[in-house]
Amino acid sequence: MRPSTGDRALVMATWVFVVGNAVLLTIGSLALAYGPTWYRTTVLAATGVLPITLSGAEELVWLVLLLGCPVILIVSLHLGARLARGSGRVQSPERGSTPICYAVLALLFSIDPLWRANTRLLGTLVSFGDFDQWKQQRWELFEFLTFPEFVIVYSLIPILAIATVIAAVVRVRGGARFPWLTVCLVMGLLLTVDVLLAMKKQLVLHLAMLSVAMWQIGAVSWRFLATSMVSVVVSFVVLVYLSGSAAAPLSEGAEGGAATPLTDSAPSSWQTLVDSLPEPGSSLQFWIHSLTSRSALPSIYYVYAFPDDFPHTGINVPYIGTSTGQFHNIAINDVMYPGQQGTSYSGWAFAFYAEAGLWWAVIGTAVLGLGIGVTWSLCGCTLTAERRQLAWLLLVSFLLLLNTDDWVNNAVSSYGIVYPLMLLMVLELLCGRRPDVVRVPPSAA
Repeated sequence: MRPSTGDRALVMATWVFVVGNAVLLTIGSLALAYGPTWYRTTVLAATGVLPITLSGAEELVWLVLLLGCPVILIVSLHLGARLARGSGRVQSPERGSTPICYAVLALLFSIDPLWRANTRLLGTLVSFGDFDQWKQQRWELFEFLTFPEFVIVYSLIPILAIATVIAAVVRVRGGARFPWLTVCLVMGLLLTVDVLLAMKKQLVLHLAMLSVAMWQIGAVSWRFLATSMVSVVVSFVVLVYLSGSAAAPLSEGAEGGAATPLTDSAPSSWQTLVDSLPEPGSSLQFWIHSLTSRSALPSIYYVYAFPDDFPHTGINVPYIGTSTGQFHNIAINDVMYPGQQGTSYSGWAFAFYAEAGLWWAVIGTAVLGLGIGVTWSLCGCTLTAERRQLAWLLLVSFLLLLNTDDWVNNAVSSYGIVYPLMLLMVLELLCGRRPDVVRVPPSAA
């Protein structure tokens, strides 16, 4: 496979964003508003959220945030990359650090959080057959570990594990033997942490990042793709269906009354058509809801609650575009689940909207896209081919997670890209600069 150069790398990242937006936010949101009755009914029954109705003006705002802002983000992202005029090309590295270098760093980073959490992790293993107890111990573990330890678990170990695999493949192409022990050690560490902490989203994201990396350097085979898919499916089965009780509320909710539509208008011929669709089984419904309801459902409530129930919070410079700092997530959760503590997030555009309305969401999205594009070009000028590929994977993960949370959380929270990006910069300084090696296609030789 030929290397991905110039804008092609950005185009690939863009497609990941588009697909992630469709799966995690857009399709779920539109299905909640215009989908068949069984979908809306079972979502409301499973989540316990009261149905709401948007006015015509609110519905228009919601659709602009949902469908228009992603387009603005993509256009401004590519514009920012071109304005910076940096070298954003991603090449398949011909040489680089040894796999053991990244593996040792991963082990050193993981010693402290795993040692501090060893009793709770063992307790989690004992309760593997009780899903509710497992989740409770998981939350206790979250409260026990510190923020730097979560940065290690969420961000540093995954990128170092992927770097180990990439370095191993590159070395094999140079004639070295594949370091099975080293690779299995770091990948086992990554999968163990993800499974024990029941991090479904992170597990799928990490496996997807590894698959994209292997595809980009031309090391993907059908066997590798099949193994990745089986790993995702098996992990989800272990995490969700182990107790056999996760999908039970859906089968009961599917028999409930009709859900309230998004608007007050009479059902259209399209609505009548989709309502006539056959209802799938409860297990399939659960899979659909688990992929869409986390950010899709709150997206409707952001427009419903601001500014009628809550005034726009205003633009607070240290917390621009963040739900956490402005407490949007808590306010929305109070509307969705009255009397229950918690937080509810949606995509980046809805956090901007809660601050100062629709126009600010459009402007904030454009500025955010420009910033991402410029940052990517600067990474291209600063990093060598080996670590530029890892930075590109971080860009892909950042764009994917934007569909479920605001940009600040995706940058500086425990799973933010800032910390692994800083690690790559440090590695670049310690390992020294090497000239990029551009592979010449055989046809041009």
